Amino acid sequence: MSSPSPAAPAAPAAPAALAGPPGPARRLPAVVRLAALPTVLAAICGAVLLAPAEDPEPPLEPGHPQGRAAGHCDALMAALQAVSVRGYGPAPDSRPDRYVLAWQSSPRTVLRCGVDRPASLESLENRRKPSPAVSGVVWYDEPDGRGGHRLTTTRRGVYVEVTVPAGAHPSPLDPLADLSPRVRAWIPDLAGDTGVDDEPPLPGEDATG
Repeated sequence: MSSPSPAAPAAPAAPAALAGPPGPARRLPAVVRLAALPTVLAAICGAVLLAPAEDPEPPLEPGHPQGRAAGHCDALMAALQAVSVRGYGPAPDSRPDRYVLAWQSSPRTVLRCGVDRPASLESLENRRKPSPAVSGVVWYDEPDGRGGHRLTTTRRGVYVEVTVPAGAHPSPLDPLADLSPRVRAWIPDLAGDTGVDDEPPLPGEDATG
């Protein structure tokens, strides 16, 4: 009785197809997928263009000077009422508060008196940065967060802030040529001195004080 012949080896299995769900992109021909790209890109660009642009105009929130500082701010704001900044007069609707004034550059240039000390001056590195001095007034320069500059007086008894938006003037320091002499005259330095020989009395004070 002959022994059974050994079983023939099984044929190798055909290689399985690459795993992956048959999604719509796999079912579409390459030509169709490429043709859809311009539509997708156009939709993305349209969404970006329709997004609201950031307002370049500086905020008009007022400062809050107290005591004698408020008197100095009152005197400064009164002195600035008829002052033009690089040829631009004060904007007629720019005074939501007595300590805020804007000029009709585009975007507008805004001065606020009696603001808080800039938070970025907590940094020793920022305090050591060179600061521009115009007509005897030193200004701390920092970005305004909108592409422009925010300049704040230092070494004075009251913080005065001037915001110069991007595009308002050829140089962010240009408005300081008109504003610094008034700031020096009405906002005393840390020694209590101003830039005038005979300082006029503050509003409400007796000249013979």
